[in-house]
Amino acid sequence: MCSLRLQFADLFHDLPIAHKITVNQTGAFYFCQACSEDVFNIFQKQTNDSYRFISELMDVFLWLVFTSNLISQTTWLKVKV
Repeated sequence: MCSLRLQFADLFHDLPIAHKITVNQTGAFYFCQACSEDVFNIFQKQTNDSYRFISELMDVFLWLVFTSNLISQTTWLKVKV
C-alpha cells in the first residue's frame, strides 16, 4: 500500500502534511489521520492517475482475496484428508 501511495503521491497532496508519516528511506508514507471526507475527495478526482490508482488498489485487494482463499482451501484439504 505504501508503494502505491508513493507511486500516486500527487493524489495525496491535499491532505495535511502534519499527518504524513514517512516509513523508510524509499519515501513510502502513510497518513496517521485521514477522515472519510479526505478519502472521498481523493476518489472524486476524475483523472487518469486516480483511475489508475483505483485499478492498482483493486488489484492488490483481489490478490489478497485470491491468496487468502487459496490458503484456506489448501488448509481445508489437509484437514479433510
